[in-house]
Amino acid sequence: MGAVISNEETKQKSFVQAQCLYPVVALVDPELTMSVPQDQTAYGICDIITHVTEGYFNGVDGTPIQDRFAESVIITAMEYGLKALEDGNNLEARAQVQWASIVALNGWVNTGTNWGFPVHMIEHTLSAYHDITHGAGLAVVNPAWMRFAANHRPEKFVQFAERIFGLDAKNSSDLDCALEGINRFEAFLKSIGCPTRLSELGIGDALLTEYAKETVRIIHDDKGLLPGQPPMSEADIVAVLKSAL
Repeated sequence: MGAVISNEETKQKSFVQAQCLYPVVALVDPELTMSVPQDQTAYGICDIITHVTEGYFNGVDGTPIQDRFAESVIITAMEYGLKALEDGNNLEARAQVQWASIVALNGWVNTGTNWGFPVHMIEHTLSAYHDITHGAGLAVVNPAWMRFAANHRPEKFVQFAERIFGLDAKNSSDLDCALEGINRFEAFLKSIGCPTRLSELGIGDALLTEYAKETVRIIHDDKGLLPGQPPMSEADIVAVLKSAL
């Protein structure tokens, strides 16, 4: 029930949500995606995964069914995304990626988790200021944010590392296992051709504070923080972006 809109003159990117925006019926044809170029396919795969990880890492605890649902969407997007990138005419791969994209944001995966979108909100500011593809920006921001958040909630990132990449936390500390899982995820994004540093997008450090202020201005809680696990101050956002330079 959401949409995003940009004002190129003011360099603002925000969103609207309303129940009336829910479609009664959605007709989805994966054949229409077969002409999507390789780079945009990769960015779409990243966006699918990020929609799921936003709820997975920012939601409440005690949601094992939602967690495993989320993990299956991530694994499917990675597995069939690679196949779609190897052969853009692989209709089975295209179909599975498109089905993953539907499930990622139709409400099933994150039912009851009270999810947030800190990675999307930060990226929206970047793509409001710069002519970059949303999914490419997410590929940079998400691993950087994950490293920040893992220091506050390592257990969920350990679960991600174990279930998505088969790591074993018994052989290391929780934080080390969590960070290795994030490294593996970032390596996957690199392997499909996504940027993972702001410099790859032509973005430097001159406006980091401005990006942070704008992100918090557009969406914040009653304490002036960007909602998420944990809530982020402007200084936190700057730190995340600095780590992604």
